[in-house]
Amino acid sequence: MRFTSLIIELIRARPRLVVWLVALFQAALWLILAMLLYRSPPGDLATVLAYGREYQVGTYLGPPLAFWLADIAFRAAGNHMLGVYLLAQLCGVATFWTLYLLARAVIGGQQAVLAVLLTMTVVAFGWSNGEFGPLVLARPLWALLLLHSWQLIGQGRRNAWFAWSIEAGLLLLTTSVAIGLLLLVAGFALASQRGRRTLMSFDPLFALLVIVVLVLPYLIWLIRADALALPPWPTVAEL
Repeated sequence: MRFTSLIIELIRARPRLVVWLVALFQAALWLILAMLLYRSPPGDLATVLAYGREYQVGTYLGPPLAFWLADIAFRAAGNHMLGVYLLAQLCGVATFWTLYLLARAVIGGQQAVLAVLLTMTVVAFGWSNGEFGPLVLARPLWALLLLHSWQLIGQGRRNAWFAWSIEAGLLLLTTSVAIGLLLLVAGFALASQRGRRTLMSFDPLFALLVIVVLVLPYLIWLIRADALALPPWPTVAEL
């Protein structure tokens, strides 16, 4: 008599339920551990909160969005670290759920669950779950950007351009490496026939306009701070 594991059957019949269960379980586990073990903010979280209280458009640490959200979460929880820890776990859950949606669109629901489970296993001990910051906030934004990039290039859904532009702008306001990530997406689009066909319309121009509007305050700060200037050339003697 053949026997099928309950877990395998659950993955086959209810893939979305499995993703939600494992993602929420990991988030709850790390939230409880953070509240029990951390007597002070771990890592650079104290620095993130210190800069977030000032609500500066830009600092030497990079774009301001993560710092602002950290302070908002801290104040919303009654000046308690629970709000920041919860925000970090929400970013993790959003990242895994978006990864599932992307994998489901490419390879199917059951295989998408396996992709999420394998990813969660790989990053279980390297995931900075309690240290909210630009890198933690960039994860769900980058996953959403990849999802809508696939919808644009792989599925031809033009209505995804607006969401793509918003996510690209927020990613630029989150981390300094966002430019490199966007260049990767642009390179993939130019290297494929579907991608080049997607770019041959007015939609990318409107998306670029939305991105410029979102990042304009930070761009002005970069110009005033001379952060966009090239470093001086070394003298002949230094060479």
